[in-house]
Amino acid sequence: MAWKTTSNRIPRLPKRSVQYLAFCFAGILIFFLAGLLPNQHQLATLDKEVERLKQAIQKQVVLYPVFQKALRTMQQREKKILPFPEKKRFPIARLGDLSSVFQNIAMESGLRCHEVVPDVNSLKTDAGHLRIRIVLRGDFIRFHDFLMRLGNLAYLEDIETITINSEGAMKEFGLQLWVWVE
Repeated sequence: MAWKTTSNRIPRLPKRSVQYLAFCFAGILIFFLAGLLPNQHQLATLDKEVERLKQAIQKQVVLYPVFQKALRTMQQREKKILPFPEKKRFPIARLGDLSSVFQNIAMESGLRCHEVVPDVNSLKTDAGHLRIRIVLRGDFIRFHDFLMRLGNLAYLEDIETITINSEGAMKEFGLQLWVWVE
């Protein structure tokens, strides 16, 4: 048997087949570069965002019991707070008695009422409100009691200013407040 010699040459592909193969490879490469590569970057960004949100949710889950406890505590405190009296207007016919009302509150609180001066001009400019300036003398703890009693007045609208002057053991307290009047 005789051996045939074979050539080490690779058979040639038709030129058209090589062109078709190159076009297909270029199409696949363009599809990968234009379609998949930007999406990979976007997916990586979304993964980072998801991880950040997971951590934020975990923090919220950890803090939720603390929030619930604080909320319950605040609701219990609101029940303990004294309610404000319903607002009513002071009769203008009894405007002269207003000074004695504040003097009685000061006396009940253990303070000396130095002066109570209503500003009648405030009735002209702000209808329904009367500004009153009060000067008291005493110690701070008794002044706190005075303010608590003052808050129970149904016709008290607002305390505009509070000034405290110290003169040795005695302190002088100045208040400007607004009262509802008919």
